[in-house]
Amino acid sequence: MAQKNKGGRPTKFKEDYIRQAYVACNTSGMTDLQLADLFGVTEKTIYNWKAEQPEFLQAIKKGKDEFDCKTAEESLKKLIEGYDYQEAKVITDGEGKVIRKEMTKKHVSPNPGSLCFFLKNRNPSRWRDMKAIELTGENGQPVQYKWEVEIVKPKDEDA
Repeated sequence: MAQKNKGGRPTKFKEDYIRQAYVACNTSGMTDLQLADLFGVTEKTIYNWKAEQPEFLQAIKKGKDEFDCKTAEESLKKLIEGYDYQEAKVITDGEGKVIRKEMTKKHVSPNPGSLCFFLKNRNPSRWRDMKAIELTGENGQPVQYKWEVEIVKPKDEDA
């Protein structure tokens, strides 16, 4: 809920900015500067609103977090599966005049490192590098060690 202004210029903050900030951050990962442009205020005003309006701050954090996770997951998925893309090549004469444009379909193969990262994080008990090994003694009791120490005097070198 909006807090009352304690003097000075009336705030431009509107309750609907909470929803708008969430949507903007969630769909396109907007920065505070971009939010300022969206709302027609300065970046400092966005900082002030975040300090004064907890719901506004939480909407921005949640939106940015969801955007970041979605973007990272989509990118990782492409790296795991491989993907195709179009590459444009412009052919010019010696004077910079365009003769023709060529489009070439390119393929990026799956990245084994990305697949390894995915598997280790998705199912660590199955795919982690190190397996935990627990040692037990008889009947599940702790392992007992018996140490024997023998003290040996050095030989007298002068003898």
